[in-house]
Amino acid sequence: MASSTQRDTFGLTGGETRLLLLSTVFVNDDGKVDFERIAKKTHVEPASAKTVYGKTKKKLLKNLGDDALPPTKRKSQSEADAEPNFEALVPADDSE
Repeated sequence: MASSTQRDTFGLTGGETRLLLLSTVFVNDDGKVDFERIAKKTHVEPASAKTVYGKTKKKLLKNLGDDALPPTKRKSQSEADAEPNFEALVPADDSE
């Protein structure tokens, strides 16, 4: 059972919440997350900070549900259930 704190933070742990908060403050001039600064503040390697950030962001979006996705990223149920069309990835053989 999730603690009341995890319910209040959409199922994220304290460390995940802290990382997301830092990612809103530590940004580069171009607006991208500065993982070097986050790594220094959290005493981890920049690559680890980036990995945990990505996983935490996905977890948050999953916990928030479809409402968290912008309209262009949402999939209809039929699209979500559709099988991938791998044949479309293979170039046609025009030699015949």
